[in-house]
Amino acid sequence: MKAVRVPGLLAFAVLLGFLLDAWVPRADAASPPTVSNVRAQQRAGTQQVDITYDLADADSARLSVSVAVSDNGGATFAVPATSFSGDGYGVSISPGTRKPIVWDAARDWPG
Repeated sequence: MKAVRVPGLLAFAVLLGFLLDAWVPRADAASPPTVSNVRAQQRAGTQQVDITYDLADADSARLSVSVAVSDNGGATFAVPATSFSGDGYGVSISPGTRKPIVWDAARDWPG
């Protein structure tokens, strides 16, 4: 989990979840996927939030990526956020750097 302050929105924490395809544990998996360099920035004058991150996994060529959002610094992840898009979100995401996700916060979290 990476806590991120986005100007104009309440502070929230972004939790990027990485799951092996089909939720099947692999006996040959040496280590879990890792995420680093998580960044989030609200687009000026909008409630669109650009999220980027780096994803590494020596054992899998494709992973599933999900996002959870907190409005209390990561104590809970109860914000019903589902309006995500981008090449770095969803199923069959390949490891790499600066993976992009866009969160349309206005749709999920009006106000």
